[in-house]
Amino acid sequence: MSPSDSQTDTKRDNFIESVHLFDIELAAAPRIDLGETPAGRRFLIPVTGGTFAGHKISGKVLNGEDRMMVRNDGSHSLDVRVTLMTDDDCPILMSYSGARNGDPEVMRKLAAGEDVGDATYYFRIAPQFETGYTGNAEKYAWLNGILCIGYGKRLEKTVLYSIHQVL
Repeated sequence: MSPSDSQTDTKRDNFIESVHLFDIELAAAPRIDLGETPAGRRFLIPVTGGTFAGHKISGKVLNGEDRMMVRNDGSHSLDVRVTLMTDDDCPILMSYSGARNGDPEVMRKLAAGEDVGDATYYFRIAPQFETGYTGNAEKYAWLNGILCIGYGKRLEKTVLYSIHQVL
């Protein structure tokens, strides 16, 4: 199907259906400034913990890191890996790329930890999951094959995400 076909296909749904998977809050330590690189300014942000809760899966965040790039245009490119531990002790790797951008003044306030309305900036992620097939972890193996999207909100010391499974 070509892009023009989708514009003329009146039988096609014009939305992506999803279902809420979980909400997650990540706590972070102060960022480490790697400085200017050819691609922009790189920051390493240690993830020190957190929690997640949803209808099918809940638990805590053990640790991780965001290798955030602040591009020359001020937009933020996220590259995050965190280890989740379910309430029944199954480890899951969650990795995601993402984008955060907005008006330069809003982005400055976010970097300073100031509260801004979440409608004043764009903050989206695309999480993927990886877990084993042995023991108790088998009940979460379905996570290995799903596609998710999420939207975020930056607070002073934490980040909140609402994660949705694309159906």
